[in-house]
This record gives sequence, C-alpha cells and structure tokens, in this order.
Amino acid sequence: MNKRITIVDSEATVLSNYVGIGLSDVFSVKDLVEMDDSALEDLLSLTEGDGILAVGPSAFELIRKFYHLGIRGENYYDCSILNRLGTEVKGAYIKVLHEEDEITKDIVDYFLSPDFCKTRDFSDFRYEVVKTYDRAKIFLDFFFNLPVGVRIGFDYETSGMAMEKIFKITGAAFAIASGGYNSAVFFSFTELERNCTPEQFQEFRDRFRDILVKHHDNMWVYNMAFESQVTWREFGVELTFCDSSVFNYEDGLHQKNFSLKWTAQRLLGGGDKYHLPGIKEGPGIEPWDTDFDRLEDAFSRLYWVDQFVKGKKKPVGKLYKCSEYDW
Repeated sequence: MNKRITIVDSEATVLSNYVGIGLSDVFSVKDLVEMDDSALEDLLSLTEGDGILAVGPSAFELIRKFYHLGIRGENYYDCSILNRLGTEVKGAYIKVLHEEDEITKDIVDYFLSPDFCKTRDFSDFRYEVVKTYDRAKIFLDFFFNLPVGVRIGFDYETSGMAMEKIFKITGAAFAIASGGYNSAVFFSFTELERNCTPEQFQEFRDRFRDILVKHHDNMWVYNMAFESQVTWREFGVELTFCDSSVFNYEDGLHQKNFSLKWTAQRLLGGGDKYHLPGIKEGPGIEPWDTDFDRLEDAFSRLYWVDQFVKGKKKPVGKLYKCSEYDW
C-alpha cells in the first residue's frame, strides 16, 4: 500500500536526474535485472495504492514482463503520452516517462499523491450475459423501444475479420448510460444458438438487426469499418455508426490507429501530457480482458519472428516461423 518505485533506463538517460527531487526507491534497470528473481518479484509486486514510475524504453519493457497495462498495438512512446496506465491490480498504476521529457515538480507531486492511484468507480453499472431466448427477448424489447436519439454503446465479438471465409459472430454488446439506466448486456450468440431452436435463433437475429436499423445513427462503436462490415455480411444491411475513435483525431492524435484500451485510459483514466481538450482528468480505469491479450501476445511470439533489414536497428515487420531453427 502506497509504495512508490522509480525505475530508470540508465542507458537512455542519467540516473542522477531522478535522485534528490522527492522520489525515493530509485533503481536502474541494470540493478534490477541483476537481482535475484524472487527479490525482483517481491519489489515489483503491487497492491492497491501502489505506483511505479518507469523512465526510458528498457524500464517500460521490464514492467511489461510483470503487468500488461491494457494496451495492444501501442508502443513505449504512445504510453508515455498518457498520464498513467492501469494494471491488473485494482488501484495500482504505472507512469511511463519518456527520457526526453523533463521530470517536473508537477509530475513528481502527482505521482506521489493519493490521486495517482484513485480508480474510477463503475459499481453502479449493471450488466448481464444473455444465453437464453427468453432473457434475450426482454433486452431486445428494451433496446428497440428506446426513443430514437438515445446514445447506445455497441460492440461485436467475432471469430475473426469480416472478410475471412469462415466467420461467425460470437457475441455482441449494447450499453446505455442515460435516463437512469447504467446498464450493459452481452448477447452470447454462441450460447443462444446452442440453447435456441433454429426458429428462435433466427427470430433473435431478425430482432437484433431491427435494433441496429432503428438506432444506428446514435450507436457508438470503436472502429466503425469493422462493425459496418460485420453488419453487412451477417444481416444484409448497410449501416454506418458513430465512431468514438474520432476523439483522438479531434485532439490531433492521428499518427496511428490507437486501440480502444489506450483511448479509454486517455479519455477516462487521467488524461495525457499534452492536456488536450478532449481529456477527462480524474480517477483511473482498470484494463480489461488482459488474459486474452496475454494469450494473443503468446501466440504472436509462438508463430512470428521479427524481420530485420540491413541498416535498421528496429524490426520492419514480422515473418512466419517456418523452420526448426525458429522454434
């Protein structure tokens, strides 16, 4: 509780810059990797109210061996933009500081303060996973009968990309946070198909499609192209949705397609170092589905190898592991 650790990549910056400015327990990456494994795990084991300041790329990579941080395609620089990153441990956060960024008094004070580890409370938000036809009908009626103009969060879960030959919707979620309703429902298409008769499942799909047709102008997704492609392929209707990734573009962050998890941590989890107008400074948020992300990372390491070209230190892409020497 209330532990604060600073880890510095001494090959990227000067360690002494972070000593004597109010930070205690300052370590270099070199010192930590030379520690006994059990001692290192004990040092970096976080509980609610704890925080780590990671300065430089190797400090960031060391932390990622212990905590996922709720990011996908984002790199070290992208993470240094955010004021903090959540971990799988409730109330424990990481601050990534780029070695070229000045360590100011405001950064130190914020990192040391209790505010750094405050977590946004979603306890008033209710949710249900729907697996039966009778329960599905209740929620289908509710969302279809909402007045046009009510904002609805919407997301598909699928077996892959919409252009793949073998493709199925495994689930879809609706969420609402207005009119006194703070609720979300996840329709498990997989379970519904298993538990319904063919006629019931077709009726479910038809009524689900009707909700999309009625409310699509006020349904918010992340990556509109994907949701639109899936809707066209599976339901035969061409619809557009509101795309929440636009908030990054509005704030000038358009150099790449940032993930939903990174964007949520910027907009809802404490803001960014640029103090852009779109941020909502306040409590942090915990990353979700980290087990799935860890599995995805493991498969990537299992099947792919970095591709390097002469004259470049960083990989330019990935190649399939296709020989016994790659495994």
